[in-house]
Amino acid sequence: MVSFVLNDTPGRSVAAETRENILDAVKELGYRPDSIASGMRTRRSMSIGIVSFWNISSSVFNEIFYGVSLTAAREGYTILFCNLGRAVNGPAHDGQDYADLYKRRKIDGIILISPHSVQTGFSEDEHISVIRSLKIPAVIINAYTHAPDISYVYTDFYDSVYMAAEYLYKTGHRAIWYMKPSPAELEDYQGRERLRAYREFAHKHCLKTNEFDESGIDNVINSVRKGAGLSGIVANKCAGAQILMKRFLTAGIRIPGEISLIAGNDETYAAQLIPSLSTVKLPLRMMGEKGAEMLMKQMRGAAGAEKITLKNRIMARESTRPF
Repeated sequence: MVSFVLNDTPGRSVAAETRENILDAVKELGYRPDSIASGMRTRRSMSIGIVSFWNISSSVFNEIFYGVSLTAAREGYTILFCNLGRAVNGPAHDGQDYADLYKRRKIDGIILISPHSVQTGFSEDEHISVIRSLKIPAVIINAYTHAPDISYVYTDFYDSVYMAAEYLYKTGHRAIWYMKPSPAELEDYQGRERLRAYREFAHKHCLKTNEFDESGIDNVINSVRKGAGLSGIVANKCAGAQILMKRFLTAGIRIPGEISLIAGNDETYAAQLIPSLSTVKLPLRMMGEKGAEMLMKQMRGAAGAEKITLKNRIMARESTRPF
């Protein structure tokens, strides 16, 4: 009976009071289950694979990975990293061939962290085909596909910029410009979604749209100096906002004295900039936690695909002020 409770054995009913007494005793004795022995009995590896194209130094990857690790640790699972990245001037890795690892029962399921952008050697659809053919329990995080039979945790890129622009609007700004990413990034899903959000925000509030990228910063500086009425800027990402801040500093334009600035994502360095940069924080760690929880349910036999999108939040700092 103790084994049934500790392993949550399907089809074995244990009275609530008995279950509670067993769990209390386990906690008091400091018992930790042997994952290898458990795996031999259940024919599970007690390991999951994180399959990713991301550079492991990326803050996005690290936050998602941390969230996955929290859930995995609670469930008694270890993590195997399957790298799909590309070596310098070399071919893409095969992620340690996660399909083979699954067939050999070295992992019980995977979390695929998609790059959400066009990457040579990466196709989300191809990975979905592998997942389907082998019936691998899987969750895709940061995806751009919408397969009906696949579980997803989506990043709300649209909301990140819409929320930033709306924040400026609610604090009195009406001349709100948008700093776009590079033309190459605008070909990616997240770049297109963020630009669409800015345009639809402006349309909703009957505001004139003004868009520029790094090559147009001189024109922005001249507009501020001429008193063109610009009061707020939404930057696609923190990297662009940081470039803008440096150029404004050199030009003698005060943030937020003359221009309020907010970025559509958050980075660890944003709070350390001078002035500290207002941002929209994507719930990356929670995406990892929820994605791992969804995977655990699949591996226990739960039927049906889940699709969730978690809410972003404003991180108001010194670079914005009411107009």
